[in-house]
Amino acid sequence: MRRDDAIRDEKTGDVLRRAPGPASSEVTVEVCEGQLPLGGSVEVQGLIPVIERR
Repeated sequence: MRRDDAIRDEKTGDVLRRAPGPASSEVTVEVCEGQLPLGGSVEVQGLIPVIERR
């Protein structure tokens, strides 16, 4: 049981550091009651599953 902001900080860093390509910086991570909806856009649709898994 962790706070939403701690989860968001961890996952935002994870998504932005590990996702390939510059488009990863356009991905946003929100956290609400432990759920992590992602937003934004990527240039290569093949990156979507990679980012979702992270």
